[in-house]
Amino acid sequence: MTDISPTPAAADPLSPGAIDFRRVDAERDAERLHRWLTHPRSHFWQMQDASVRQVHDTYTAMAKNPHADAWVGEAGGEPIVLVETYDPAHDRLARHVELHDGDLGMHLLIAPPAGAPRAGLTSVVMEAVTAFCFRLGAGRVVVEPDVRNTAVLVKNAEVGFERLHDVELPEKRAAFSVCTPGAFRRVTSARATAWRRAERLVTAKALGEFAHELLITPRLLDGGQDEGPARFAVDAPGAEWRFLATRYALDHWQVEPSGIVRLTPDGHPHPPTSADLVLDLRDALGLDGDLLRTYLEELTSTVAHRARTTSPARPSSAGLLDAPAHEIEAAMAEGHPCFVATNGRIGFSQDDLDRFAPESGADARPLWVAVARDATHVAHSREYADADAAWRAALGERQLRVLSARMVTLGCDPQEYRVMPVHPWQWQERLMTTFAPDVAAGRIVLLGEDVDVHRPAQSIRTWTNVDDPARPYVKTALAVRNMGFVRGLSPAYMRGTPAINDHVAEAVRTDALLADAGFDVLTEFASIGYTGDVYHRHELGGPQSKMTAALWRHSPATRAAPGERHLTMAALLHRDPRGRAFVTELVRAAGCGPEQWLREYLHAYVRPVVHLLCAHRLAFIPHGENIILRLRGHRVVGVFLKDIGEEVGLMDDGLDPARIEALDPLVRRIVVPASSDDIALGLFTDVFDGFLRFLAPILVADGLLSEHAFWAAVDDTLTAYEADRPQAAASLPLRAPTFARSCLNRLQLRNPVEMVALDDAVGSLIKHGVLTNPVAR
Repeated sequence: MTDISPTPAAADPLSPGAIDFRRVDAERDAERLHRWLTHPRSHFWQMQDASVRQVHDTYTAMAKNPHADAWVGEAGGEPIVLVETYDPAHDRLARHVELHDGDLGMHLLIAPPAGAPRAGLTSVVMEAVTAFCFRLGAGRVVVEPDVRNTAVLVKNAEVGFERLHDVELPEKRAAFSVCTPGAFRRVTSARATAWRRAERLVTAKALGEFAHELLITPRLLDGGQDEGPARFAVDAPGAEWRFLATRYALDHWQVEPSGIVRLTPDGHPHPPTSADLVLDLRDALGLDGDLLRTYLEELTSTVAHRARTTSPARPSSAGLLDAPAHEIEAAMAEGHPCFVATNGRIGFSQDDLDRFAPESGADARPLWVAVARDATHVAHSREYADADAAWRAALGERQLRVLSARMVTLGCDPQEYRVMPVHPWQWQERLMTTFAPDVAAGRIVLLGEDVDVHRPAQSIRTWTNVDDPARPYVKTALAVRNMGFVRGLSPAYMRGTPAINDHVAEAVRTDALLADAGFDVLTEFASIGYTGDVYHRHELGGPQSKMTAALWRHSPATRAAPGERHLTMAALLHRDPRGRAFVTELVRAAGCGPEQWLREYLHAYVRPVVHLLCAHRLAFIPHGENIILRLRGHRVVGVFLKDIGEEVGLMDDGLDPARIEALDPLVRRIVVPASSDDIALGLFTDVFDGFLRFLAPILVADGLLSEHAFWAAVDDTLTAYEADRPQAAASLPLRAPTFARSCLNRLQLRNPVEMVALDDAVGSLIKHGVLTNPVAR
């Protein structure tokens, strides 16, 4: 068997059942098979110098051989694979190995790609050919590939072949391997196939991001050029990892999942797993003991998440173009683009994932509890006259009436209690146990489900109202561990959240440049926190003090203009299970040309972020999940920024002390001493390295524009801002030749339980080396 390793392509995936087999007709097929057999990648067949006549004669003779057959596999009438089957008892192999009755030998050759290669084709064909051999009556399928053909040995293992021992044949050292029907069924089940695909996706991301953060240093193989698709290797104690990757600006490694091979010292290749990669690299990653076990747990859970989202039955990117925002979020699977262990959700059971994971697309309803008013604090923004008005805006009149009636029925005086939303998992797993004394004392009383159906967003603890999308988002504490944090909400932080949002909203909504760019914020206008528990009464701190709080955020539906729709910017990095990118479908549907679409998007996204940094010294974390795109006709006309209260910083590199003194005391917590270099990282790290580094390769790989054109558009966006606001732009080193490389995975590897100290977020960051600024002058 010869493997023609595929590279990413937009073609629809092929299923094993879609391949039909017919016998080779030497007259009809000789020229085609000659092209296949003499292709440089078919060198293991040792027919590089054969003529068309020799190929014709070879398969004419095979047709007359009672112990051998040759077949062509076709997909939709297109020949894609040559298969030879033979009785090994009448082959030279019989002199070297022990054979069983019913053994069937097999060789296969996949057609060299005539156009854009199909991603995953080799795996699909391998499964189809093996299934075909069993349909021919094989008791075992026998193969003997060259031991140097490591890619094929991995593909053999993926469909159930066991490498029994190596055999010295005249022309090669062969890896004698067999596959039984039971082994084949076991490893090609839908569950096993999904898991293997997920492992490859996560392992490819790990190799790319570990290389990006200089945790590993891949070496170039085969004397290739350090540009374009090339083969690389990483040496680890006890194994060598080989893979195909394309390198892009900002030291980005786009690793092809299907081309990863793990070689052990005996030369045996193994299908890649992310756990093996981490264990092989544990010294380079600085992992051992509890840190290693904790990281592996979250990593394996991330693979399990990806395995749930690889089915071709999931929505296509084209089918999402006009879908509502919550359906787009449910279709996505990638998680944070930088973090490898990104979707651990430690604490959720499988049933919990089915109910509450965004990719499940399941309807759910938050729970409501009544909490003792004397142990509760509420806060609201200045847009509401008092707490009652904010509460009416947060809950809506219908919900308020229902909850008030439930409180009366349960004997809770509305004058002595307030209502608070709670995630159903949080109620069952935390409030009923960790806060059992408060429940038993009637200080926390369950009122029942919300009146409306909701869906969890990608951030998992934020809920979108499906029945009424104009209703506010609700965000609740959720004590699962995900991506290096227990996803709680601090009542202490919630106290100042509306005031911080007021401060930011005033700065944004009084700025003409931001208005021109279509930039606005989705304010967190009301919050509540319960502090009657033992952890707050005795100031014990810890994650237990972040389990009973909630906030409400305005929905983009209330601030979008007529004719606009909205979706999370994270969707621009999504590829569906068929490999098709959502952003590519979006650009093509817009009809304005890729470069124009990109420039409009950058005007709405990058220009405001730069202005907020330069003119206002406000830094956010404007990654994909925190930005909501505003679209009209599939073109970006503006953005909304969210998650403000916990993730904004007023960067002080010489601010007027009077300005700081004039701040509301609740707002002063966002003041962060920082240098101008640190402030510029709000663009370089969070926008360039944290998002555009991943977007550019998608547009390039899908043929929409070149990498040079992509970064030229970013450069032009910055140039236009410098012309409009020269003094503000000059205050930060936006054109510096390099900037510090901020390493998020190093953060998680250092402490998988709590990556960053919230009281010193900037000081907690890990910077290692520098990156070349793609817009340097």
